[in-house]
Amino acid sequence: MVKLTFHGDQAKLPIISEMLRQFPEVDLNIVDGSIHQTQEGSIGTLYLQLLGDEAEINGAEEYLHKMRVGTEVIRGE
Repeated sequence: MVKLTFHGDQAKLPIISEMLRQFPEVDLNIVDGSIHQTQEGSIGTLYLQLLGDEAEINGAEEYLHKMRVGTEVIRGE
C-alpha cells in the first residue's frame, strides 16, 4: 500500500496514467483518494495498492519520485 501526495498543479496532471503507460506490467487498486483546497493551492492524497513484478513496481515508484509526488509506503504486500 502506497500513499501518494500531490501538491498544487500536480493534482491536475495525469501522472498515474503516464506511470501505467511506462510500466504496463504494474496493476493497481485505488483504495482511497481526496483533493482539498488550501490557501496554498490543492493538495491531493491517493492510496494505492501496487501489484506485479517487484522491479516494475520499483520503477513505477521511481517515476513518481521523479515527478515530485510524495510517496510513503504504508505496508508491503
